[in-house]
Amino acid sequence: MIPKHPGPCAADVVRVDDFDWDIVTFILRWAPYGGPSEEECWPRFGMTCAQLHTRFADIMRKLGGFGHANLSDRQRELVRQGQRLLATVTGEPTPVPSTPDVRLATDLSEAPGHWSLRQGVWHWTSCAR
Repeated sequence: MIPKHPGPCAADVVRVDDFDWDIVTFILRWAPYGGPSEEECWPRFGMTCAQLHTRFADIMRKLGGFGHANLSDRQRELVRQGQRLLATVTGEPTPVPSTPDVRLATDLSEAPGHWSLRQGVWHWTSCAR
């Protein structure tokens, strides 16, 4: 087991990449039609619809407070729409974490870190010391 990192590091900063924004935009565009089908989700994102919706909810939780992310006006509007969609689906507002957890969307590593794209392949960059 990897020991938990006790202090803050650069990886604690919320990072939302273009792939995450593609997911947010995709889910919001399909929302009026009842959501996408597996035939739409799998080829485009390599995830089932259930996985894609979970990832969407995780992204919304990470970005819910706006205070810790440098967002454009367009991105802020996408987050607002996403929050409204989640509130409609779950019946309650999405909780905003007091400290963002970059591992929230992946649950693959106990070590703090972030995903980075290198030469077309996603890698987990750990911040553990």
